[in-house]
Amino acid sequence: MRKGQGAGAKEPSRALFRASRPGPRYARPVYLKSIDIDNVKLLRELHLDFVHADGSPRMWTVLIGENGRCKTSILRAIALAASGAARANELGDLASLLDKRGERAAHLHAIFTLPLEPRREHPKRRAGAQAPSLLSSDLTIPPGMTSMLGESTYLDDGNDKDDARGDALFEVRGRNLPHWFVAGYGTNRVLPRPGAVEPVSNASSARLLSLFDRGAIVGTGFADLLEDPKVFARLLRDVLIHGELLPKDALDIELRGRGGIRSGQDLVEGSRFRMRSGEGEVAIPATWLSQGYQSTIAWIADFLGHVLLEAGPSTEIDAKEIRGLVLIDEIDLHLHPRWQARLVTALKAAFPKVQFVVTTHSPMVLPALTAEEVVLLDLDEEGSVVARSSEVSPMLLTGSELYRDFFGISELEPRDIAEDHRRYAFLVGNPARTDAEDAEMSALRTKLQRLGLDPGWEPVARSPS
Repeated sequence: MRKGQGAGAKEPSRALFRASRPGPRYARPVYLKSIDIDNVKLLRELHLDFVHADGSPRMWTVLIGENGRCKTSILRAIALAASGAARANELGDLASLLDKRGERAAHLHAIFTLPLEPRREHPKRRAGAQAPSLLSSDLTIPPGMTSMLGESTYLDDGNDKDDARGDALFEVRGRNLPHWFVAGYGTNRVLPRPGAVEPVSNASSARLLSLFDRGAIVGTGFADLLEDPKVFARLLRDVLIHGELLPKDALDIELRGRGGIRSGQDLVEGSRFRMRSGEGEVAIPATWLSQGYQSTIAWIADFLGHVLLEAGPSTEIDAKEIRGLVLIDEIDLHLHPRWQARLVTALKAAFPKVQFVVTTHSPMVLPALTAEEVVLLDLDEEGSVVARSSEVSPMLLTGSELYRDFFGISELEPRDIAEDHRRYAFLVGNPARTDAEDAEMSALRTKLQRLGLDPGWEPVARSPS
């Protein structure tokens, strides 16, 4: 039981909400198997796999690298490939993706796995064919053009194309078909202002706009859009609070939805989080929370809201059975290192069947990952981004080793100041210091004081020579 809950508090439902329709029908899997990215910014010929050695989908891939290594561009390339050409042309400024080093066609080729889902519709499938297990998506921006051309076809296996008739993703995204779930989140992750939420149209595209810096995340605003905000609130509570995705000072979630709004104050406090405050508790409007809370709550609430929106009102929801592909830029955004250190572990427990591809600049995110779950991005001699796998599991490394092996930082700057302080500490305690060393000690003391640092020790008297 979480501290702050009374002894008689009702046991949480563990993210399971039963309704009249039997069996789950929400967010069925579309997993990424591989992607090839050619001539997109600094990505000249990049190939990435997202499967284990046995071919099964890898649920976590974390991209790390210095700024300018195209981490965000890789996430966007995946989102475009999952959208198909028609929807891709609506998502962003595609001309900005082109490699400016030459007149070459930009090309994306992704393969998605389609685990068996009886309820998933497969448009353009060959008549009489069994449900396909692989989908190939090919997108191209020819030189001189600013829009994408492409096609998507089912595959009998990893190499041979089925004789499908037409572009499958064109119809999948055009009709917003369920069970093809992909979502993406950029760095502008804040909760919506009260009353500012608009109905979601073209849900398959709306789930990706944030990744392209277009459109706000609905987040907790789904309480205003869904038929029963209480179901949404309970699901959020089980994932965020009981699943301990938030720090322990977050105790509860209250989402009223439009039906509970009767005044301006109700509007402000329609979505509240009950937080620990000393020995007591205080209810804080969601939009008053810190950026750290909002950046995490916003994308999780948006993800779960879209799952419920696709599922419909009469659905059984089990968070651990939700499946699909989620892309997140800077998953560590605004989070304290202690929160970063347990975030991936908590997400793995909360959503074990969701495939995540994320970026980070933080070594604190890595200890929950295996070697194959980390992809390091760097530049080759020609200035193109190349990828390599980690040679060691982050789980086995100390904090300083994570900085060294994954971020190339062997010692934290400013190292010279720490050396000056250590040198000063040695000299002040040495009664046999020479005249030169005594002058050095005085100079170091002055330098440290000018930096606002208290040297800490007074020099011992020098021994008679």
